[in-house]
Amino acid sequence: MDRLNRMRAVHGTTALEGNPLSTAEVDHQLAAIDKPVEDIKTRVTKEQLQIRNAGIAQNWIRERFAPGTAPLDLNDLFTVHEMSRLNLTLTTTFRADFELLL
Repeated sequence: MDRLNRMRAVHGTTALEGNPLSTAEVDHQLAAIDKPVEDIKTRVTKEQLQIRNAGIAQNWIRERFAPGTAPLDLNDLFTVHEMSRLNLTLTTTFRADFELLL
């Protein structure tokens, strides 16, 4: 996925969840994913972290579902959801909520 399509996908997905960041800011946050922590001088906001998490999950999906890999299963959904919530304050996890339904 090229940079523009990646930025649009992450922006659209996170905007649906209420993230107010512009496409330019989303592009900037996606570029920051690969930078060492010490290179990031400012504190990361919740909105910026949501963008970075979505980018990390998107990278994982690209690798996990490469040609010739196993099909999607429930654990893949849990993994992607957990990646999207990394370092965000939550009272419970998606996996725990789902398991309560079983």
